Amino acid sequence: MYKQYFAGMQLTALPLFAMLFFLALFVGVVAWVLLARRGQDFDGLARLPLSEPEDHP
Repeated sequence: MYKQYFAGMQLTALPLFAMLFFLALFVGVVAWVLLARRGQDFDGLARLPLSEPEDHP
């Protein structure tokens, strides 16, 4: 079934390129989120629901 579909396709490398592009983009975003050294930004936001109203500006 897929053999007949891809037989008439002119740009056969396009699906492979798109998959590799989105895979690289996904890995890049995951690495940016997990490996970023922005702990001080997250610490303040994590304490926000537990703080008293007069504690934050």
